[in-house]
Order: sequence, then structure tokens, then C-alpha cells
Amino acid sequence: MDDAEKHFQYVVDQMKIIGSTQSVDYGIALNNIATVHLERKNFALAEKYLKESLQINQKLNDATGIDFNYLNLGKVYAQWGKPELAETNFKTAMNSRNKYLLANFYFLSDNEKAQYWNSNKNFIEYFQSFAANRLKQNPVIVQDLYNLQLATKGILLSTSNKIKKRILSSGDSVMINHYYQWLRQRDQLAQFYALTKDEIKLKKSSIDSLVQLAKATEKELNISAEDLEKDKGRETTWREVQRALSPNEAAIEIIRVRHHTSHPTDSILYVAMVLTAEFKNGPQAVVLPNGKLLEGRALRYYKNAISTQLIDSLSYKSYWKLIQPLVKNKTKLYLSLDGVYNSINLNTLRDGAGRYLVDSKNVTIVSNTKDVVYLKKSSSMFTKANASLIGFPKYFIGKDRFKAKSKQRDFDYNQLSDSDNTGIAELPGTKTEIEKVDDILSTHRWQVKTYTHEEATEEVLKQVTQPGLLHIATHGFFTDDKDKNSTTDPMLRAGLLFTGAANFLQDKVNWGNDNGILTAYEASNLNLDNTELVILSACETGKGEVQDGEGVYGLQRAFQTAGAKSILMSLWKVDDTATQELMTLFYENWTSGKSKSEAFKQAQLTLKQKYDSPYYWGAFVMMGE
Repeated sequence: MDDAEKHFQYVVDQMKIIGSTQSVDYGIALNNIATVHLERKNFALAEKYLKESLQINQKLNDATGIDFNYLNLGKVYAQWGKPELAETNFKTAMNSRNKYLLANFYFLSDNEKAQYWNSNKNFIEYFQSFAANRLKQNPVIVQDLYNLQLATKGILLSTSNKIKKRILSSGDSVMINHYYQWLRQRDQLAQFYALTKDEIKLKKSSIDSLVQLAKATEKELNISAEDLEKDKGRETTWREVQRALSPNEAAIEIIRVRHHTSHPTDSILYVAMVLTAEFKNGPQAVVLPNGKLLEGRALRYYKNAISTQLIDSLSYKSYWKLIQPLVKNKTKLYLSLDGVYNSINLNTLRDGAGRYLVDSKNVTIVSNTKDVVYLKKSSSMFTKANASLIGFPKYFIGKDRFKAKSKQRDFDYNQLSDSDNTGIAELPGTKTEIEKVDDILSTHRWQVKTYTHEEATEEVLKQVTQPGLLHIATHGFFTDDKDKNSTTDPMLRAGLLFTGAANFLQDKVNWGNDNGILTAYEASNLNLDNTELVILSACETGKGEVQDGEGVYGLQRAFQTAGAKSILMSLWKVDDTATQELMTLFYENWTSGKSKSEAFKQAQLTLKQKYDSPYYWGAFVMMGE
């Protein structure tokens, strides 16, 4: 600290000598020396330098400098024991930076958005930490915390989807053509990313050229300043969400909060903010202080109890007991999850009396509870009675059959393996499942297209266009990033297997135009706008990489990006027979007139009568309504 202060003071002194005290750089130098005094608990000196820096930045109209000054003043006052001043400065910094973020997001590519968000989200995180620790002294601060979540939770996904909708509904043929050109370029990149690391190195120049081309195309897709102007003043607040709630409903925002002092720490806590129609002062908050326990030992216990089918009343105490009093008389819950809560199915939590949450609550998972406002405005009538069913793929095609049907004429088929050594097991239960679903839907006069066995290809799925329902029954996967051979991109580590996948993995040969392995990256390019429901009837399709405030990066995010309104997915390896029964029950309920969430809950309750263990009936969760 002595060396840091010496060097920072040297910069300040030199800039005074050369007369550069009214510059952005001088404001930065003052801010830097203030951070040293903050670390040394010299709060009065830190305040002095930050206020001087703030005055300079205000004269120069440097928005970023001003925001950082207010953020650091908040840190100073928080540790100085002046919480009212800390709250004022944190809120000023957070609100200003949030507006700046939203104003710029629409003019950035998806990758640039992610980088921009990561470099600025410390403003959000500091306020979350401060607010979580100030709730007891000032409960009203939860209103600001809730509104912050509404504005920023899932911001990368929501802004990208908004741009996509604006483009496709614009009537601008040039812009729309650019959009589809960009999708084709992403699809080509996906084919490259399916190669081995050595093959990728050999084709690096081609890949880099395509990446740059895709970036250039994407930059032409962003909406105009005029479109942005239309969104001003439309920010959803807790009051709009509350007005949308019925007396029997509650909206719950769960936040993973990393504790901050003058800098981030490794301490984690969770905050559940509950909003109901009758709460006059807005949302009420519950703090779950031991986040590391929830993410460590408690999660391991929950997963072990599920897989070994043990009776588990501890997980209810860990994850739900503190929240329950605020929703005691509510039967419908809209939940926006964060962190470890994405890894558990709340319906499977069992209280001390042996009652599961599914017995008394109808849980709907949403990306952000502001979605409640739009769900209530949208029609619950389902008018698009057409479905695409894809399942029971033939993962390995024999050598002779491959030669007869494959499109790769320049390939030496004598080199192909005679047998499948990949270990990918066929799933005969998915054939029965697809047939039963087809029968139920056809009986209710749906238009159904079914693809099984050799026809259940990746190529077929990519050609599906905006069906009312998409049902996929196959193997799913998510590769842990600890695997030294895996990519760092979670959207390339999650996916689904289709016909010919084993052939590609074993012999690097394609059955048709694709390799039979649909990654989440590729799935995000599917044309599923206005698709009412996507069912991923496969193992662990809800798994992925959890990123705070953005949800799960994997198949879940891919199908949301593709446009699906609702997704039914699994959190653990599913029992084949129980899954068939669950899907049959769900479709029978849904086609009889129940909403998707009601139909799904009733299916779970019916299956629970046969199999008491959540392992059988609790693997699947529904995102959206």
C-alpha cells in the first residue's frame, strides 16, 4: 500500500506541475489514490479525493468517470458506517450505469454485449451486496433491489430476442436477408467447432475469416436509434408485476449475491424477494445467508437423495423453509431462479409432514418475473395445433446401409467400422413414447409430422419451421468444463444426439448433411418463433453452465433464443418407463383443455401416486407458461 500510494501520488503531483488538473486522466489519478486510502481505512481522505475527482468528471461530462466516483463513494460510506450516504451513492451509480448499459446494448453484437456486461456488472453486484446487508435497517430498499432485477436479469437474452423480433417484423427485406445470412454463417461455424482440436488448428485461418464475416453481418442487424426511442419509459417495475398478480399468486425473484466490501469476497448469500397482490409496501425479502452450504453440501445431499431414492426432508429446510411463510396461502408461484436454484426441482422438496411442494403449489419458472406481466396479457388459447415429433434415432448405421444411403460419394466406405464402439445405447422407450404422443395428438385432430429411426436426423430438425409443438426424444448431454478436452463455450458442450451420431464420433463421417450431434450453439439458430412448447425428453437437458443473473447456458438457453415460449426439460438421468408415462399423462391433460402448467402438474401428481420417489416424477421442469 505504501508503494501504491507513492506511485499514485507521483502521478497526481506531475499532472499538477504540467497543468493538467482539468482532464479525465487527472480524475482517474485522484480516483486511484482514493482507492488506496479506502483500503487503509482512511475514509476522510478517500472521500476528499473522490469528491474532487467527481467535480472534474462532472465539468468534463465524463459519464463513466462520474459513475465510478459514485460507486467508490458508496464503498467508502458503507465501510465508514454511514449507510444512508452509501445507499444514496450506490443507487446513483447503479441507476446511471444501468441506463447507460441499456442505451448501448442494442448497438452491440452478442459477444460484445457479453463483454460489455461483464465489465460493468460490478455496479449491479455492489448494490446487490449492500442492499442485502441493509434490508434489516431499511426494508424499503428491497423495492430498488427488485426493480434492478427486473431491469437486468437475463438482459443479454432479452435484448438479443428483442432485436430479433424487431428485425423479423420490420418488413425490411434487406435486414431480414442479413439475419438469415448470419444464421447460415453461425451454422457453418458450428460445423467447424464439431472438429477435433487438431483439425481446428489446421483450419484456423478459415474459421477466423468466417468468425469475422459473421461479426460483420451481425453488426448490420442491430435496431435503430428510433426503435430504441420507442422503448424509453417502458421499464417494468414491481408495481406493474404486482398489478398483474391474482390474490392466489406470488412472484418470487431469487438472487445469488456475492458479498462485497471494498472489493468482492468469496462469501455467498441468497435473497428471495416475494411479491403478492396484497403487499402494500412492495416485495418482502428473505435472506438465506449460507450460500456456500446451499451450493456445496446441501446440493450434494439433494442429488444423492434423488439418485438413491432416499426420503429427504433436509433439502426443504435448506432451500424453502424460510420462503414458505410469505407464500403460505398462495397456490400459484412464478419463480425466477438464480445460482444453485437452477440445479434443483422445487416441486420435489418435501416438508417434515411428508408433503411435497408440488402437492400445494403450481410452480411456473420464468426467466424474469416481469414476464408475468406479458403472460397475463397474452392469450391462453392455443391455436397452432401442429406438431413435429422426433425420436428413437438410429445412432449407428451399418457399413452397407451407410454406403447405400449416405450423400458422401467421395468417401471410402470400406474404412467404416462394422460395429458401434461408442457406447451410445439405443432408446427403444422413445419409440413407444413418440407413437403414443402421435396417437393422442392425432385423436385430437392435430397435424403431426413424425420422424423416427433413420429419419430422426439433425438435418430434419434444422428444417422444422415454427411448429406449435416440438417434441424431441433422444440422448442429451452436457460436458463438464473440467474435462481438459472440452471447449470453454458451454453452448458447444451441451447438445442432443440424432441418427448417425455414433458414426461421426467413431469414423468422422456424416449421415446426410450433418454429423448427428446438435449442439446448443446450433439449436439457438432453429426457427421456433411462436412455438408454444418444446419438450426435450432426454437426460439432463436442463443442465448447463449457470451464470449469475443470466440463467443456464446450454440447451435451455438455446431453445429460448430460438423462440420457444415454453420448454420442458430434465435435471437428471430419467427413468425410461416413468418418462413415457409422464409424457402420456401430460398430453392427455393438455389436449383436454388444461393450460400447460396445469397439465404438467397433474401429470406429476398422477405419476407420484404410482412412484412416490421424486426420482421418477420430478426430473422434468417447465420453463415459461
